[in-house]
Amino acid sequence: PNCSITVRFGHTSQLLNNLMKASIDIAFTHRPIDYSDYICRNVGHDDIVLVADSQNNNDINEIAYGDIKELPIIDTNFLYTPTRRKLFQPPHQSQITVDIASSAIPLLKGSNFFALLPFNLVRGQLKSGAFREIKITGERIPPVNHYMIYSKSLEVEPGVHEFITTLFKE
Repeated sequence: PNCSITVRFGHTSQLLNNLMKASIDIAFTHRPIDYSDYICRNVGHDDIVLVADSQNNNDINEIAYGDIKELPIIDTNFLYTPTRRKLFQPPHQSQITVDIASSAIPLLKGSNFFALLPFNLVRGQLKSGAFREIKITGERIPPVNHYMIYSKSLEVEPGVHEFITTLFKE
């Protein structure tokens, strides 16, 4: 009740820059930082799933980890660099690349493309049957972690403290 919340979306680098300029109090990212003046708290994780539109003409229900590179993939920013390098070795180039993962959702609709996305981002589309999940065999794609980052100096600010404690009440 004592907080005023404004939500801004952006890339991790933009959010961290705003955090360090004190134009925002808290950033939620999927990349951790290790700066002595900031608290970086793991607040959860999300499995990465391979999805396609339910009307996708490629009748694939499962695929080997090493064969994902052969699919028409919409490349998003949600794979960690080691995973990306392992899956898509140079000179691989996706036909479509988006810099914000949620932008892949409308591009998947009615197309024959596939995308590797966080499960919670596409949960609704999977549940409704608009998208289908393609099982990956062999290796598992590591989940993406989510972090809350804020300045140690703000931890004692009443509004920030109340927000954090309310957010994590068990």
